[in-house]
Amino acid sequence: MDGKLDLAAPAYKTTLDPVASYRAIDDYTFEIKLKNISASFLTNLGVIGNMVYPKQVSISEFANYRPVGSGPYQWVSYQADVDVVLKRNANYWKKDQNGDSLPYLDGIHVFIIPDDSARRAAFVTGQYDISMPHLSAFPGKQKEVEERVKGVQWWTFYANLAVIVRSVPPYTDQRLRTALDLAIDRQDATQLYYPGESKPYLLYSSTGSYWSLSEDEIAKLPGFRQPKTNDLAEAKRLLDAALKDAGLSLDTWKPVIKTFTTPAQTDPTTIVANQWKRNLGINVQVSILDRPTSLQVQTQGTFEMYVTGVNGSVEDPSQNFDPFVGTGGGLNYGRFSDPEVDKGLAEIERTLDPAKRKQLSQAMERRLAELHWDLIILGDPRHTAARPEVKGFYMLRNQDRAVRHEVTWLDK
Repeated sequence: MDGKLDLAAPAYKTTLDPVASYRAIDDYTFEIKLKNISASFLTNLGVIGNMVYPKQVSISEFANYRPVGSGPYQWVSYQADVDVVLKRNANYWKKDQNGDSLPYLDGIHVFIIPDDSARRAAFVTGQYDISMPHLSAFPGKQKEVEERVKGVQWWTFYANLAVIVRSVPPYTDQRLRTALDLAIDRQDATQLYYPGESKPYLLYSSTGSYWSLSEDEIAKLPGFRQPKTNDLAEAKRLLDAALKDAGLSLDTWKPVIKTFTTPAQTDPTTIVANQWKRNLGINVQVSILDRPTSLQVQTQGTFEMYVTGVNGSVEDPSQNFDPFVGTGGGLNYGRFSDPEVDKGLAEIERTLDPAKRKQLSQAMERRLAELHWDLIILGDPRHTAARPEVKGFYMLRNQDRAVRHEVTWLDK
């Protein structure tokens, strides 16, 4: 806890803000006292950024690809752009319902295959057993895979891809942001991207989750509703007024939208840029960056518009909103801030009743849809594929990096 609280700016550092004190009562009991009620605290302890690490081991060991931990597998090796090898942790604490020690597998071999076609070919020919959903090898290719791998198993979640708008002029003018949002045709974008797989009706919460607005309600919101006639007329009016007040015109305003080089980022970015050109006459320059540069751009805020995902790491309202739209949030790359939003986030966090919390969460979705800070484009399908011989495997939403494979086994 000392090391976690002392880190300069981890993305999810705010998840530990409620901590007042902590102590080890004995070798098996750790006590945490909170400053105030926190509905999300126990959930937040499990987010990807809150790893338990022994105090006597420098965090630099993790950064240097020598991680340690008490999980079901132990680190063996890592070769950059090649593979990761893990072995079974013989001292893992957990047992199954029959009293047998977990995990079942002797180890895990993770292959790093950057090319989509090569990754898909390796799966269908049985070179590996399970894919991971943050990769783009399978969207649009499910039927092809199903024909070659009979009994293939699928799990799908949707990454909420959005244009992150930076809080700098002229984007500080809500009229301009609203115009951009109204001019995005989500239905057209999903048909151009992955027809029948992409989702047009989602905001910050995952589509179909307990906390989210219904797709029917989202489909009636400005920017999402069809036909686009009224939205486009309003977008043109707002854009003209905003540019005039900023001393700009369509000829002098040269917006740049940045993204990084994967289909999940590049394709929707290009689609949106083309829609703005067609619907509003805006000439948008699309700047495609490599992954390291793009990460630097988003964290340093050296952009005016940037396409990335706005997904919480666990399905909880506080994780869906706080990092992305809370003042000073670690993933609030646009750096927008609103006292009423922060007040609403605080109320969500201190409300323990799930039904009331759901109402507050949905009210926040509606409020953020009016502010147009993040212009959500579509739900990008992320498919996990497992060969039929894989048993005991499961996926929970977007927790691809948190799958423990405790009870996974292979029927070979």
